[in-house]
Amino acid sequence: PLSHRATTRASSVRSLSFASTNRVLSPANSSLLSSSSISLFLPFRSLHSHSSFSELERSRVRSLRIENTSSSHLSSCRLPNQRFVRSYVTKKSDQSKNQAPTKREFDLVIIGGGSGGLALSKEAATTYGKKVAVLDFVKPSPHGTTWGLGGTCVNVGCIPKKLMHQAALLGEYINHDAKEYGWKVTEQITHDWSTMVQAVQSHIKSLNFGYRSRLQKDSVAYINAYGTFVDPNTVLATYKNGKQELVSGKNIVIAVGGRPHALDIPGGEHSLSSDDIFSLQRPPGKTLVIGASYVALECAGFLSGLGYPTTVMSRSIYLRGFDQDIANKIIANMQEHKTSFLNKMIPTKIEKIS
Repeated sequence: PLSHRATTRASSVRSLSFASTNRVLSPANSSLLSSSSISLFLPFRSLHSHSSFSELERSRVRSLRIENTSSSHLSSCRLPNQRFVRSYVTKKSDQSKNQAPTKREFDLVIIGGGSGGLALSKEAATTYGKKVAVLDFVKPSPHGTTWGLGGTCVNVGCIPKKLMHQAALLGEYINHDAKEYGWKVTEQITHDWSTMVQAVQSHIKSLNFGYRSRLQKDSVAYINAYGTFVDPNTVLATYKNGKQELVSGKNIVIAVGGRPHALDIPGGEHSLSSDDIFSLQRPPGKTLVIGASYVALECAGFLSGLGYPTTVMSRSIYLRGFDQDIANKIIANMQEHKTSFLNKMIPTKIEKIS
């Protein structure tokens, strides 16, 4: 019977298990090299290794079991009587680059795990009983920002934006409105950016977990891989670790959303985007927001509300496609709240000075 079982990481060993025994066995012939499971049983004390076993808790080791072997090399273990017992230790094999990817088949494959893709997967799986897969993969922003399942709105859009707006509003209530309602604010309040970001990201991660749990509940396959078309009914899914598999579907829906464009000017790599601002670990400080869309104005609004000097640069009209009377009132209101504007301008170069 086993009295102790554990596993440990070792660069040359796929898995190690520990068993209780006092028998000593050693491989007797080279035919063991082809075995898929090789065991070497050693005495209870004084295990010494000249390979990757040096980190083991030797006082508890009674056996080493190497499992799922594919290629071998020799290592030596010294016993108390100085005899050497040869053990065949195997290295974990990497997936062959020439190996054909595996294939899974579904009724419906959805590329994109945002609001549209998740809603469709739920409807197809629960209402119509279809076999569904959702591929969702976030390419890192130029600054390395990534996020979880849920799409733009949940991770780098509506949800964090509203939370940061709420943080700005709370500060304005205390600094301006509270006094009019009898509150005695005895000192100037300050804001801690990192605390807010941590709270926002914790909330977002709880939503990510909820979406993954919902997919599992609805028996929808979640594939965290980047999808590219092989043919009209087949997608090649590439995982972060390079592993690939084929995913086929009678129907394939593209629901990938969009990403910000990086500034194509000298020094543009120094700029952040809305993909980065909501998880930025350091306070942004004095900020120039380039753009005239609602995303630009929303970011400028909460940054100003949090106390950071903020300027918006626009090459044309603000909120194109929206009612311009309302747009002009929004700009006027933001100016009252100390947001500055540079009109009919575009950046041509960014220089990093510190």
